[in-house]
Amino acid sequence: MEDLKKAVWAGPDDEKQSKKFKTMKLGDQALGNIMLALQKSILEQSDVTEVLRNFEFVLTEKGLWIKNPVLVKYDFAGDDEVAPEEGSLHDVQ
Repeated sequence: MEDLKKAVWAGPDDEKQSKKFKTMKLGDQALGNIMLALQKSILEQSDVTEVLRNFEFVLTEKGLWIKNPVLVKYDFAGDDEVAPEEGSLHDVQ
């Protein structure tokens, strides 16, 4: 455990760190998917933990990419149009 702490807290120029850990960044697709998972969780009032835990990442030239992205389904046909509230921007002509 002590070796792990040293490697994590070592500076970027430390040779031991570069041998043990490879620095990676999220690609745009992965970042967008994480944000979408959080938004979906808020809308559904559900726990996002399992979704995040089950993401499968792939390293590409543009950063990490999620192999199994979140799918959001919405039923447009089942929605009734909601009348705008009085004084809203929809009232401005």
